[in-house]
Amino acid sequence: MTLEIKLTEEKKKQILDEILPQMIEQKLSQWRGDDITGTDRNMRQSILVWLKDKFNLWGEQEFEELLERECPGSLSQKSVMEQAGFSGYGFNALTINEEMIKFSFLKQYLSSSGGTLLIEEEPSSVASKLKQLFQFVYASSDYISIINAVESGESLSIEDLFECSSFHCPDTVFVKRIGQGKGGTTYKVYSKNLQQYRAIKILHRRQPNSPEASLMAKLSGQDLENIVQIYDAGNSLITVGREKGYAILMEYVDGQTLEEILSERKLTPHEVLDYSAQILNGIKSLRKYGITHRDLKPKNIKVNTQGEVKILDFGIATDESHPEARNNQEFGAPTNMEADDLISFGLLVYKMATGKNLIDVPGKNLIDVPGKETMGSGTYADEIDRIKQSLYRNGKITEEYDKKIWRISSDDYDPLHDDYTNCTHEEHNIKSLLGDIIRSALWEKDLKILKGKYPTPYTFKIMDAKELRQLLFLSMKDGEELAFDNYVLHCKVKPS
Repeated sequence: MTLEIKLTEEKKKQILDEILPQMIEQKLSQWRGDDITGTDRNMRQSILVWLKDKFNLWGEQEFEELLERECPGSLSQKSVMEQAGFSGYGFNALTINEEMIKFSFLKQYLSSSGGTLLIEEEPSSVASKLKQLFQFVYASSDYISIINAVESGESLSIEDLFECSSFHCPDTVFVKRIGQGKGGTTYKVYSKNLQQYRAIKILHRRQPNSPEASLMAKLSGQDLENIVQIYDAGNSLITVGREKGYAILMEYVDGQTLEEILSERKLTPHEVLDYSAQILNGIKSLRKYGITHRDLKPKNIKVNTQGEVKILDFGIATDESHPEARNNQEFGAPTNMEADDLISFGLLVYKMATGKNLIDVPGKNLIDVPGKETMGSGTYADEIDRIKQSLYRNGKITEEYDKKIWRISSDDYDPLHDDYTNCTHEEHNIKSLLGDIIRSALWEKDLKILKGKYPTPYTFKIMDAKELRQLLFLSMKDGEELAFDNYVLHCKVKPS
């Protein structure tokens, strides 16, 4: 059971005391000098009554004085309405909310789960940020968007609300930023029509001429396995402010990235085998469309809450027949070789199996370039590539790295000292298999050979539907039926 922590009433009051008086005075000043008659007076009275009810701002005597001062004659009008049987604010709730939408948002946000993020902040700091938000957001539609985001139940910071208030997509609520790269920024959104979360990546380039945009359009609606599902791509999906932005609408994947998982704990041999089989299946899905990802790394691979692996972020993916390797990719191929996702795959499996990078500087766990803080990005990328060049010599893995791979399966391999000592016989066999898989990925770089390395339970995860049906059919007996999903497979042996 999760304990829900919210702002205390005392802290809410401290925040409101810094914000409300100025907001109310601004609202009242808009009315002064106008003719206070009829419908106009009733609306102002209704709004003041609404504010009193929502925020408990004034005592009865103080409130009556305020009404008489700001809406002359409103007290007698109120009496007439009450005698006639009117109740509530005298105006419908929509009119009140449109007029007082800043106040509506303020009340709702401080009482929402987003308030948990404010607990450690000083009330004056929170009030200052909220005032900036009010200065930044003008249109009622923008406030409705951020109120919808607050209603999503997510713990949203004021910065989240700042950022997401400027994006508009029909029947879609922008909730918060979930990722950012050189190519664009990804947001978690909620589809009100479908009543489900999705993700939208807004590309930094607003024209649909980037490689990622064209590839995503190519993959849109395709049946992909272990790849984030692409629903739509184009420059008509969203507006940023008043301008159209090129965006990619895709599946929202919950859970954690491999980078997050590996920073918290060590994977079991079974998990490494399972995740690697699914990553390999994803590579196969992309190859079916002639695509090389070129940026496979722990940050771009997510494991959802059901244990399903999804490959994300196609910022530098390409459908070129002989793609060039990028020098700044820690898990990529050296630039003297063609970009190959299987090389990245081998380096990833080693990372998952050991918690360390295969290619590193002596004494370091990751590729670590001395003085990188003061280097330009180009120089830093070149230095990473220089270190990666040591992986191969004359097209073959160097002896140094070949020995590191085989040590995974050695009997004295313990995670704290590059060894494993406390493992079962089955786990030892899996680690031995993982060493073979890594070596095959880096040496042979052949998808079919790699598929053959996996034991029977895992072959199902790296087959397409046709291969799976063929395998199941071959394993069935005459007259046997096998049902899965909405299909029934019938086996009838032909007479000889």
